[in-house]
Amino acid sequence: MQHKIISLIDRQRAVITAEDFWAGASYRTKLDPLSEADAFHRPVPGMHTVAELLSHVVAWRRDCMHKIVGDRPHPLKVDSLEDWTPNELLRQRGWDTLKQEFYDSADALCALLMDRDDAFLEGRPDGEERSFQFILDGLVDHDIHHLGQVAMVISQLRR
Repeated sequence: MQHKIISLIDRQRAVITAEDFWAGASYRTKLDPLSEADAFHRPVPGMHTVAELLSHVVAWRRDCMHKIVGDRPHPLKVDSLEDWTPNELLRQRGWDTLKQEFYDSADALCALLMDRDDAFLEGRPDGEERSFQFILDGLVDHDIHHLGQVAMVISQLRR
């Protein structure tokens, strides 16, 4: 049976694209209409830009995917350059590239999970105390948390 895995995949996809996402707007409804200028604009000093938030979410997804495949030569460190890439560096990559990396990382995560069964969720990544179930649930919660921040930044851009 794969009920838990399928539920995780459905939750991940809902955060990204669902038209009827329970918490309101999905990432797609927030990001697709956003201009490149707005994506990199910091409306309030000290607030992350939408681009920085997206890059951060992608970094944690990638780290999680490395855990899943057992390939983590350099685990992501909180507040590292990879965790929070500066806006100036992200701007060099461009908004369309960042958005595509964001969507592609969600697709890649879901594809990795499709190859696993519910028993996989009880296992633990090398060097971790927590199960894959805990980590993956947390990753979806992390996406939702930052979706709220994206919405806040966009609301400040519209003021």
